[in-house]
Amino acid sequence: MLWLGPPTRPRLFTTRSWPLGGRGSILGRAFVSRRVLVTLLVVVLALAAATTVYWHYASEALREGIDHWAEARRAEGLQASYSSVAVKGFPFRLRALIRDPVIAQPAGANRREIAWDWRGSDLVISVRPWTARRVDIAFPGTYQATLPIGGGSTVFGTADRAVGTVDLDAKGVPVSADFAMDDLDLMSADGRRSVSIAHLTLSGATHAAGNPPHQTATFDLSIDSKGTELPDDTKPPLGSYIAVLEGQASLMGVLPAGPAVDEFGMARSARTDAASVASGLPAAGPDSRTLTTNQEADGDHKHQ
Repeated sequence: MLWLGPPTRPRLFTTRSWPLGGRGSILGRAFVSRRVLVTLLVVVLALAAATTVYWHYASEALREGIDHWAEARRAEGLQASYSSVAVKGFPFRLRALIRDPVIAQPAGANRREIAWDWRGSDLVISVRPWTARRVDIAFPGTYQATLPIGGGSTVFGTADRAVGTVDLDAKGVPVSADFAMDDLDLMSADGRRSVSIAHLTLSGATHAAGNPPHQTATFDLSIDSKGTELPDDTKPPLGSYIAVLEGQASLMGVLPAGPAVDEFGMARSARTDAASVASGLPAAGPDSRTLTTNQEADGDHKHQ
């Protein structure tokens, strides 16, 4: 006796069972992948459009901020000017190229303001579009400074690399700054005296005043230079070449709100620790400074 099993119903192919149809089929998977790609493309295009709009908005805000900063300095009696500002760096940076920048303090009628002047060929300010708390600064080209030394001495400078970083608080006030320069050459206006520094770093930071304020360091400054060559006609005690020059200084007390030079010199006390200086230092004045020196030249001499 031959048993063939229970009778079965005839089975036809449907869209779900057909190899080229249905969600689990080849065409179904391709349709889902295409929909995902279209969604991702729409999201990317939307983000690109939003980034473009925001970057252009931030670039205009940066340009206006530079203009407002210059206007505020002029309102304070300073000279602040430049020939042009161009903002580039899309999409991840805001890089402002400032041509012919000038910042100067003219001498006041009451002689309480110390006259000084700084100007350069170019100044580059760079920030991230999503945060302006850290500002990168570069000084390409040449620059000159007129300092209140001997009635006003002008110094011209060039460097292979001159960069800096400034950190701002929530109100946009600088709280710390770091600058680095390589192969720095400084020359007097007459071109007869020059100073060459292989590497120079400057760092400064402000701190909130404690209680009592005069016992709190509200400003710290440090300097570190390597490979300094002085003019031969200066005849420093340990030679014209200084291998290492280091110094640290701290200001005790709160800085005055304005340029009150006399009050600063009489009422503030400074604590200075300097290392590797090239010559003698003036005696302590009425601002109660204490100074220690440590000089090393060519690695052969040491004075303390």
